[in-house]
Amino acid sequence: MGLQNLTNDQKMNWERLTKPGRAIQETKFDDPFALRELGLRALVQRLLGKVGLQGFLNYEAHTYERYTLEFLSTLTKGGDEEGPFITFHLNDEEQKMYYNEVMEAFGWDYVVDDDFIAPGVFNEAIFYGHITNGLVWHVTCKSCSIPHPALRFVHRFLAMTLFCHGEPTHLPKFDLKCLWAMTPEGVGCPNWVEIFVANFLELLRKEKGKISMGGMVTLLANYLDIGVPTDEEGNSLLQHLGTIEDRYLHTRPSNVYNFEQLKRASML
Repeated sequence: MGLQNLTNDQKMNWERLTKPGRAIQETKFDDPFALRELGLRALVQRLLGKVGLQGFLNYEAHTYERYTLEFLSTLTKGGDEEGPFITFHLNDEEQKMYYNEVMEAFGWDYVVDDDFIAPGVFNEAIFYGHITNGLVWHVTCKSCSIPHPALRFVHRFLAMTLFCHGEPTHLPKFDLKCLWAMTPEGVGCPNWVEIFVANFLELLRKEKGKISMGGMVTLLANYLDIGVPTDEEGNSLLQHLGTIEDRYLHTRPSNVYNFEQLKRASML
């Protein structure tokens, strides 16, 4: 399955990804009905829209084991006079996508701003204290410590897709900075394609843990008009996050949060 036309190094990557301790987990995408019922849809759109990700809410795709393993095993990054690109295999064929094409495949807008990486602009301790009503940030902080359901949802949504974390529990400093960029006082915009590629390559190097980003690979396949894997037709996974009973969204449908309320609630 998917081992044709692979180099020895790529085959070793595939074998590493299928060792005990690794498992393919369905990518969970946004459930628009649930967010509207909970009164969170507009705010989530505005948070993501500030950093060019609002269109991403409209995308979903099944997870295929073959796509996922083949993509990760063969992923490389490079660049030429036309710009940076990635190469990978799908259905035993090598593909090449420039970063602007990757953004189109995911519905992202180009709003990259170098101010995001400027030193001294972001302070994780201050921001975390603001959005958690005074809690102290440390490296083992949990994402569930964020009381505002829209911010909590956005982190879980990106953790399951772009950050490749699987089911998120911890809140790394970089994730926190990305959330900060979405808020009214955030500065700049992350380079989402670079983050996407870096997270995928890091996932390949890990020795254990779930692999939850297969749906993202399928979105790339859809953009390239590559059909369903012939050895997995009718055998795929599609789930949503943000269902009404989701424990990450503790709120009532009548509680409608807006951008200004977030600004006040987070003391920004």
